[in-house]
Amino acid sequence: MRRSLTLFLSLGITLFFVSFIWQLAEGELVVFLGRVLYSFTNRSFIEVETLDSAGVPMRYYPKIGVFYDPKLIADEASRMYNTRIAVGRQERFELLSNWLIQHMDANGLVSRYSPRDVVDNGGILEYLDENELVPQQDNFTKADLTKPWYSTPAQTATMVALAKRAGQTRDTEILAKARNILHQLGDTDTGRLSRLEADSTLWLSSNPGYSLSGMLHSLLDLEEYASLVKDPYAMELLQRGTRALQVQLPYQEKSGYLHDEYLYLGIRAGHSYLTSLLVELNAKLPGYPFNSAIQRYDTADRAFIFKQLMVRPSLGRFSSFFITWFLLFGIAYCSLRVPKKKRIRKSGT
Repeated sequence: MRRSLTLFLSLGITLFFVSFIWQLAEGELVVFLGRVLYSFTNRSFIEVETLDSAGVPMRYYPKIGVFYDPKLIADEASRMYNTRIAVGRQERFELLSNWLIQHMDANGLVSRYSPRDVVDNGGILEYLDENELVPQQDNFTKADLTKPWYSTPAQTATMVALAKRAGQTRDTEILAKARNILHQLGDTDTGRLSRLEADSTLWLSSNPGYSLSGMLHSLLDLEEYASLVKDPYAMELLQRGTRALQVQLPYQEKSGYLHDEYLYLGIRAGHSYLTSLLVELNAKLPGYPFNSAIQRYDTADRAFIFKQLMVRPSLGRFSSFFITWFLLFGIAYCSLRVPKKKRIRKSGT
C-alpha cells in the first residue's frame, strides 16, 4: 500500500473512532482516568471518593487533599438504611450515623475533618492516630470562605440520615438534632448555611457565590426530609429554594452547558452530573418546573463532539483528544503499512 494512502487512511479511521468514543463517553473516560491516576499517585485532577481502614467514606479534593466529608458519610448512611435488609447494612448504617452524631460541634453541625497523619497501605488509607481528628482549618479561598465554615449539602444530608436513625430507634433526641439543622438552614441572619436573595427566595449555600451542585443536593435532601418527617417548614424552605433555582439556573450556564466552578469532574462530566441531579429533583416537584431546561441540556450534551469542543474549549479536553488520536494513529499506521519487498539481484554465471 502506498505510504500516502496508508497515512490518510490511518488518520481517517482513527479520527472517526476517537470522535465516536468521545461523543459517547468523554465524561466517563475523564472520570475513569482521574480515578486511575489517584490510585497510583494519591493525586488527581478530579474529586475522588475513597475509604479509611474502617470503611468510613472520605473525599479527595484537588489542591486540598483527603478529608472526611460528612456529605459522603451521610449519603452512604442513608443508602445503607434504604437497603438494610441486606446482610451487614444495618450495622454499617449504625456505624456511619454514629460517626455523624459524634462529630457534631457546639452549633449542632458537622465539620469536615482531616487526619493529621495519613499513610497509604496498598490503596487503603490508614491513620497513625484515628482518634486525633481536627476540624478542617483551611480557608476555602476559591469560594471566598474563611474558617470556620460549613458545607450546606453536608448538613442537609446529615439531617436526612439522622431523621432515618431517629425514625428507626424512636429517639427524640436524634430527631431534635435533625430539626436543629433544618432551622439553621432557614436562618439567613447567621448566613452559615443559606442566604436571602433580593427577591426573598432562598439560596442554600455557605459561600457568597452560587454552587449549583450544592444547591441541587440540598434541595433533594430537603424534599426527602419533608417526605419523611412531614415537616411544613421543610416544605416551605424547599419551595423558596426551588424558586431561587428557577431564577438562577440560566446564570449557572456557560454556552448552554451547566457549570459549577466548585465541582471538579471535568467540563462534560460535570454538565452530565448536574443535569442528572436536576432530572432527579424535577421528578419530585409538582408541575415538573425544569422540563424545558432539562431538554435543552440533554440536547447540548448530544451535540456533535467537535461543536462541544469548540463551544466549551479547555486545554485538558483538546490535549486528551489529540493525544489519544495520535497514539491510535501510530498503531493504525504501523498495522496498515506493508513493508516493501527487497529485490534480489541475480548473479551472473
